[in-house]
Amino acid sequence: MTRPAQGSTLPSDRDRVPGLSGGFVEDGGDTWYRIDGIESTPPFFVALAGDSDLWVFASTAGSLTAGRRDPDGAFFPYETVDKLHRRWDSTTDRAGYELYDVEADTTELHDLADDMPERVDTMKQQLEAWQQSVIGSLKGDDYRVLVK
Repeated sequence: MTRPAQGSTLPSDRDRVPGLSGGFVEDGGDTWYRIDGIESTPPFFVALAGDSDLWVFASTAGSLTAGRRDPDGAFFPYETVDKLHRRWDSTTDRAGYELYDVEADTTELHDLADDMPERVDTMKQQLEAWQQSVIGSLKGDDYRVLVK
């Protein structure tokens, strides 16, 4: 096995996720870290950074945004992490949405979305309406110009 790059570390036993494994592989003279079993985990967020003003934010669900300097310099539409996770997860109309009783299940271990689809659909519609209102506010739709 090739040693990790300076400053990086290998996962310890306490950091391991069941079903995941990984190791360094050589390809075309380059060394890469390969993660197997990733398809069985919930999406997670990855930020790629370097020594330039370029940036990439990616979801392991399959979508990303990237750009130069700030969100105004995005090459792809700039989206928040929740939207990045949901964008390509389309197995059902409720894909990407979870529902928890946070008073009874403070650790959010028991997703109720499949048991309460009507509630999820209602909350999804409310969220999307709110998101549209935010976009409208950013465009100035909520403001009237008073002319004297």
